[in-house]
Amino acid sequence: MKADFKNSPILITGIERSGSSIIAKIIASCKVMVGCTTEMMENSAIKRLVDNYYTEDLFMPINGQKPQPNVNELNIPSGWNNTIQNILISGGYKTDIPWMYKSARIAQIYPVWQYAFPNAKYIIVRRKTSDIIHSCLKTGFMTAYQDKDDWLDWIHHQEKLFVGMI
Repeated sequence: MKADFKNSPILITGIERSGSSIIAKIIASCKVMVGCTTEMMENSAIKRLVDNYYTEDLFMPINGQKPQPNVNELNIPSGWNNTIQNILISGGYKTDIPWMYKSARIAQIYPVWQYAFPNAKYIIVRRKTSDIIHSCLKTGFMTAYQDKDDWLDWIHHQEKLFVGMI
C-alpha cells in the first residue's frame, strides 16, 4: 500500500559551496526524514536517482558544473514522485513527519521537482558571491573553471535558476 504523502517535501538547494549542507543538518535535527545520507546531507538513494537522470537522460557531466542543463528543454521523467516515495518508504519514512532532500541539482532541474511535488517548500541557500568563488577556487572537486570571472558567470547562471524557481 502506498503511503499518503500529504506532507510536502522540503527541498534545499543553493549554489555549490553556499552552505546548504549546514542548513540541511539544522533542519534534519528537527525530526525531518532525510534517510540514508552522505556526509553532505543528501539522501544517498535519491542522489543516485538524480545523478542517473542527470548523466543518462540529460547527458550532463556528473560534477554538475559545466555545461548546465537547459531547464526549458527538460524531459520530465514519468514516475519521479512514485520512485522517490518508494525510496523513502524503504528507508522507513512515516507520513506523519515532513521529509527533505538537499542538493544543488534541485535548482538545475527544478521543473522535474515542481512537477513531481507541486506543494514542495523550497529553501534556497545563498552565500556572498566572493566567498563562493574563493571556495570554488580552493576546492578540489570544483574543477570546471580556474578563473574568477568564469566562476562568476556560473554563479549568475545559478541565480537565474533561483529566479525561475521563485
